[in-house]
Amino acid sequence: MEYYMQKTYYKTASLFSNSCKAIAVLAGQTEEVSELAYDYGQNLVSYHFYGTNSLYYSNNVSLPE
Repeated sequence: MEYYMQKTYYKTASLFSNSCKAIAVLAGQTEEVSELAYDYGQNLVSYHFYGTNSLYYSNNVSLPE
């Protein structure tokens, strides 16, 4: 599971999390808000992948590579 989460982070979550943080920085938010934005982006992608993959497992469909 740890490998899957790391792969997800490198593949997609890093883009979303850093984009959310960049928006907060550009908007002049505090460091705390910027970190919360980063966490939000990372969690958004993680939850999306969990939901998508749970559909594959519940329907006995192969996961895409």
